[in-house]
Amino acid sequence: MILNVMEITEQHLNAINYLIQGHTGRKTAASIGVTPETVSRWRNDCEFRAVMNQRLHDSHEATQSS
Repeated sequence: MILNVMEITEQHLNAINYLIQGHTGRKTAASIGVTPETVSRWRNDCEFRAVMNQRLHDSHEATQSS
């Protein structure tokens, strides 16, 4: 079985940054120039979620050590 793995691009990272700052999918989409459906599709991708979760974890740890 072949799995499609999303290659995380700069645009994905920009979306992740907006999302972890609390922006909605619609606001994130408008900010990076994609449709809200695209952001929704990305959010359902396991690789995208893994990167977003790691960023959230790193952000949480940074605030705990401050």
